[in-house]
Amino acid sequence: MTTASQPGGPLGPFGKGGLPGVETELYQVGFDASWEIDVFGGTRRAIQAANAEISSHSRTGAQCSYRCWESGHVYVQLRSSQKRWEIARANLETQHKTLAIVEAKFKAGFATDLDVEQQSAQVALTAATIPALESSERTAMHTLAFLIGQQPGALAPELAAHAPCPMCRSMCRSESPRTCFAGD
Repeated sequence: MTTASQPGGPLGPFGKGGLPGVETELYQVGFDASWEIDVFGGTRRAIQAANAEISSHSRTGAQCSYRCWESGHVYVQLRSSQKRWEIARANLETQHKTLAIVEAKFKAGFATDLDVEQQSAQVALTAATIPALESSERTAMHTLAFLIGQQPGALAPELAAHAPCPMCRSMCRSESPRTCFAGD
């Protein structure tokens, strides 16, 4: 057994690399960094200008802008939750009526037990979405109250009545959502 250093590593009992039929090669990777002296102060002046630009913007203005944006966002979420709740309630009513029809058909022998069970499951599924929508609505009301400095629930009397989002109505020139979102 030779321990002399060969170009692929020390020579072992299996040859170069230690395994029969396997040759290994060694690669070396390095990292190089450099820096440049700012003789004329260009980099320093660029940093100072960037800091001055950031300082020129008022913090209160940025905070107000964010708070206004967030309030508008939460308000739209609130009205969206309310509309989805209305749709879910209407769907639930329709599905109850459909269930009654399917049950009547089953009693008359024109529907199977599977049809009744499927419609019952659909009613239960729709009914299960309503509490989540109500929770989303309450959360949005409380968040909106917090954002404008009120106690949670303080805006509930004003916001409980379901109404369309006024911003959406003013942006949309027609009653049809297709023409509204098509870039009208």
